[in-house]
Amino acid sequence: HDVLQPRRQWNVVHALAHTGCPIEIAQLAVILYPEQVTTPDHNGNLPLHICAASHHHYKTDLPDTTESTDNDDADTDTNTNTNTNTDTQQDKPPTICPILDILLQTYPEGAKIPDAKGRLPINLALSVGKEWESGIRNIFMAWPHVVLSGSRDITTKLHPFMLAAAAVADNQPMTMVMDVPTKVPMDTNEHELECMKLTTIYELLKIMPDAVRSGI
Repeated sequence: HDVLQPRRQWNVVHALAHTGCPIEIAQLAVILYPEQVTTPDHNGNLPLHICAASHHHYKTDLPDTTESTDNDDADTDTNTNTNTNTDTQQDKPPTICPILDILLQTYPEGAKIPDAKGRLPINLALSVGKEWESGIRNIFMAWPHVVLSGSRDITTKLHPFMLAAAAVADNQPMTMVMDVPTKVPMDTNEHELECMKLTTIYELLKIMPDAVRSGI
Protein backbone atom coordinates (compact mmCIF):
# COMPACT_ATOMS: atom_id res chain seq x y z
CA HIS A 1 0.00 0.00 0.00
CA ASP A 2 1.17 3.50 -0.80
CA VAL A 3 2.00 5.65 2.17
CA LEU A 4 -0.41 8.55 2.42
CA GLN A 5 1.36 11.90 2.28
CA PRO A 6 0.24 14.55 4.77
CA ARG A 7 -1.98 17.19 3.19
CA ARG A 8 -0.29 20.52 2.66
CA GLN A 9 -1.83 23.29 4.68
CA TRP A 10 -3.19 26.16 2.61
CA ASN A 11 -2.17 29.49 4.10
CA VAL A 12 -4.20 32.58 3.28
CA VAL A 13 -1.39 35.09 3.85
CA HIS A 14 1.08 33.09 1.75
CA ALA A 15 -1.49 32.85 -1.05
CA LEU A 16 -2.20 36.58 -1.01
CA ALA A 17 1.52 37.31 -1.04
CA HIS A 18 1.53 36.12 -4.67
CA THR A 19 -0.99 38.82 -5.60
CA GLY A 20 -1.32 42.58 -5.74
CA CYS A 21 -4.43 42.47 -3.57
CA PRO A 22 -6.01 45.71 -2.27
CA ILE A 23 -4.93 46.96 1.14
CA GLU A 24 -8.28 46.11 2.75
CA ILE A 25 -7.89 42.42 1.93
CA ALA A 26 -4.24 42.35 2.99
CA GLN A 27 -5.04 43.96 6.35
CA LEU A 28 -7.91 41.56 7.01
CA ALA A 29 -5.78 38.50 6.24
CA VAL A 30 -3.01 39.59 8.60
CA ILE A 31 -5.54 40.36 11.36
CA LEU A 32 -7.22 36.96 11.01
CA TYR A 33 -4.02 34.91 10.57
CA PRO A 34 -1.16 36.81 12.26
CA GLU A 35 0.81 33.62 12.92
CA GLN A 36 1.15 32.97 9.19
CA VAL A 37 3.25 36.12 8.71
CA THR A 38 6.15 34.55 10.60
CA THR A 39 5.61 30.94 9.51
CA PRO A 40 7.38 29.40 6.48
CA ASP A 41 5.25 27.44 4.04
CA HIS A 42 5.94 23.87 2.88
CA ASN A 43 8.68 25.23 0.61
CA GLY A 44 10.39 26.97 3.51
CA ASN A 45 9.45 30.50 2.45
CA LEU A 46 7.85 33.29 4.45
CA PRO A 47 5.03 35.37 2.94
CA LEU A 48 7.58 38.18 2.63
CA HIS A 49 9.80 36.02 0.41
CA ILE A 50 6.84 35.14 -1.81
CA CYS A 51 5.70 38.75 -2.04
CA ALA A 52 9.19 40.12 -2.73
CA ALA A 53 9.64 37.62 -5.57
CA SER A 54 6.22 38.30 -7.12
CA HIS A 55 5.72 40.48 -10.19
CA HIS A 56 3.03 42.58 -8.52
CA HIS A 57 4.87 45.82 -7.88
CA TYR A 58 2.20 48.43 -7.43
CA LYS A 59 -0.92 49.30 -5.48
CA THR A 60 -4.27 47.86 -6.58
CA ASP A 61 -7.48 49.51 -5.43
CA LEU A 62 -10.89 47.94 -4.98
CA PRO A 63 -13.32 49.03 -7.73
CA ASP A 64 -15.76 51.79 -6.85
CA THR A 65 -19.24 50.22 -6.89
CA THR A 66 -21.11 53.34 -5.71
CA GLU A 67 -24.31 53.86 -7.73
CA SER A 68 -25.82 57.26 -8.48
CA THR A 69 -29.57 57.90 -8.58
CA ASP A 70 -29.33 60.75 -11.09
CA ASN A 71 -28.03 59.30 -14.36
CA ASP A 72 -27.57 62.61 -16.17
CA ASP A 73 -25.63 64.22 -13.35
CA ALA A 74 -23.76 60.97 -12.80
CA ASP A 75 -22.55 60.88 -16.40
CA THR A 76 -21.34 64.46 -16.23
CA ASP A 77 -19.67 63.96 -12.85
CA THR A 78 -18.12 60.68 -13.97
CA ASN A 79 -16.53 62.23 -17.02
CA THR A 80 -15.21 65.15 -14.98
CA ASN A 81 -13.95 62.93 -12.18
CA THR A 82 -12.38 60.47 -14.61
CA ASN A 83 -10.37 63.20 -16.27
CA THR A 84 -9.38 64.67 -12.92
CA ASN A 85 -8.43 61.29 -11.45
CA THR A 86 -6.45 60.36 -14.55
CA ASP A 87 -4.47 63.59 -14.39
CA THR A 88 -3.90 63.15 -10.67
CA GLN A 89 -2.79 59.52 -11.00
CA GLN A 90 -0.34 60.39 -13.74
CA ASP A 91 1.33 62.92 -11.42
CA LYS A 92 1.72 60.36 -8.63
CA PRO A 93 4.68 57.98 -8.42
CA PRO A 94 3.91 54.25 -8.24
CA THR A 95 3.11 53.10 -4.71
CA ILE A 96 4.22 49.96 -2.93
CA CYS A 97 2.09 46.84 -3.17
CA PRO A 98 -0.05 46.89 0.04
CA ILE A 99 0.62 43.28 1.09
CA LEU A 100 4.39 43.91 0.96
CA ASP A 101 4.06 47.04 3.06
CA ILE A 102 1.86 45.30 5.64
CA LEU A 103 4.16 42.27 5.91
CA LEU A 104 7.15 44.55 6.54
CA GLN A 105 5.28 46.56 9.16
CA THR A 106 4.04 43.42 10.91
CA TYR A 107 7.29 41.48 10.78
CA PRO A 108 10.26 43.75 9.89
CA GLU A 109 12.70 41.06 11.02
CA GLY A 110 11.63 39.09 7.97
CA ALA A 111 13.75 41.44 5.84
CA LYS A 112 16.92 39.83 7.23
CA ILE A 113 15.80 36.20 6.82
CA PRO A 114 16.89 34.35 3.65
CA ASP A 115 14.40 32.22 1.77
CA ALA A 116 14.72 28.46 1.28
CA LYS A 117 17.44 29.03 -1.34
CA GLY A 118 19.38 31.51 0.76
CA ARG A 119 18.21 34.66 -1.03
CA LEU A 120 17.36 37.79 0.95
CA PRO A 121 14.02 39.58 0.38
CA ILE A 122 15.69 42.70 -1.01
CA ASN A 123 17.56 40.66 -3.63
CA LEU A 124 14.42 38.72 -4.53
CA ALA A 125 12.59 42.00 -5.07
CA LEU A 126 15.38 43.50 -7.18
CA SER A 127 15.59 40.37 -9.31
CA VAL A 128 11.99 40.79 -10.49
CA GLY A 129 12.38 44.47 -11.24
CA LYS A 130 10.92 46.16 -8.17
CA GLU A 131 12.03 49.77 -7.90
CA TRP A 132 13.10 51.99 -5.01
CA GLU A 133 9.62 53.49 -4.67
CA SER A 134 7.73 50.24 -5.26
CA GLY A 135 9.21 48.25 -2.39
CA ILE A 136 13.01 48.38 -2.24
CA ARG A 137 13.06 51.41 0.06
CA ASN A 138 10.60 49.74 2.43
CA ILE A 139 12.55 46.48 2.56
CA PHE A 140 15.78 48.36 3.25
CA MET A 141 14.24 50.53 5.98
CA ALA A 142 12.71 47.48 7.69
CA TRP A 143 16.21 46.10 8.42
CA PRO A 144 18.98 48.40 7.06
CA HIS A 145 21.81 46.34 8.54
CA VAL A 146 21.21 43.62 5.95
CA VAL A 147 22.41 45.86 3.13
CA LEU A 148 24.94 47.83 5.16
CA SER A 149 26.69 44.65 6.29
CA GLY A 150 26.94 43.27 2.76
CA SER A 151 24.15 41.55 0.88
CA ARG A 152 25.66 40.04 -2.26
CA ASP A 153 23.06 37.72 -3.77
CA ILE A 154 23.88 34.06 -3.14
CA THR A 155 22.45 32.96 -6.51
CA THR A 156 23.76 35.60 -8.91
CA LYS A 157 26.75 36.76 -6.80
CA LEU A 158 25.67 40.34 -7.59
CA HIS A 159 25.43 43.28 -5.23
CA PRO A 160 21.99 44.92 -4.88
CA PHE A 161 22.87 47.83 -7.18
CA MET A 162 23.96 45.31 -9.83
CA LEU A 163 20.67 43.44 -9.53
CA ALA A 164 18.85 46.74 -10.00
CA ALA A 165 20.86 47.45 -13.15
CA ALA A 166 20.12 43.99 -14.55
CA ALA A 167 16.54 43.88 -13.35
CA VAL A 168 14.07 41.23 -14.48
CA ALA A 169 10.50 42.37 -15.00
CA ASP A 170 7.54 40.07 -15.66
CA ASN A 171 9.71 37.04 -16.45
CA GLN A 172 11.73 38.91 -19.09
CA PRO A 173 15.42 38.01 -19.59
CA MET A 174 18.15 39.98 -17.85
CA THR A 175 18.32 43.46 -19.40
CA MET A 176 20.61 46.47 -19.22
CA VAL A 177 19.36 49.51 -17.32
CA MET A 178 18.18 51.44 -20.39
CA ASP A 179 16.17 48.52 -21.82
CA VAL A 180 12.43 48.57 -21.24
CA PRO A 181 10.44 45.44 -20.29
CA THR A 182 7.44 44.64 -22.44
CA LYS A 183 5.00 44.97 -19.54
CA VAL A 184 4.95 48.20 -17.53
CA PRO A 185 2.25 50.07 -15.60
CA MET A 186 -0.18 51.69 -18.06
CA ASP A 187 0.64 55.24 -16.96
CA THR A 188 4.40 54.75 -17.07
CA ASN A 189 6.26 55.62 -20.24
CA GLU A 190 9.72 54.62 -21.30
CA HIS A 191 11.43 57.71 -19.88
CA GLU A 192 9.75 57.33 -16.49
CA LEU A 193 10.74 53.68 -16.28
CA GLU A 194 14.36 54.50 -17.01
CA CYS A 195 14.30 57.19 -14.32
CA MET A 196 12.81 54.75 -11.80
CA LYS A 197 15.51 52.17 -12.49
CA LEU A 198 18.28 54.77 -12.32
CA THR A 199 16.89 56.08 -9.03
CA THR A 200 16.97 52.55 -7.59
CA ILE A 201 20.59 52.06 -8.63
CA TYR A 202 21.59 55.47 -7.31
CA GLU A 203 19.93 54.98 -3.91
CA LEU A 204 21.54 51.56 -3.45
CA LEU A 205 24.97 52.94 -4.40
CA LYS A 206 24.49 55.86 -2.01
CA ILE A 207 23.76 53.40 0.80
CA MET A 208 26.77 51.21 0.07
CA PRO A 209 29.34 53.01 -2.15
CA ASP A 210 32.11 50.52 -1.30
CA ALA A 211 30.20 47.90 -3.27
CA VAL A 212 31.39 49.55 -6.47
CA ARG A 213 35.02 48.83 -5.68
CA SER A 214 34.39 45.22 -4.66
CA GLY A 215 31.98 44.66 -7.56
CA ILE A 216 34.42 45.76 -10.19
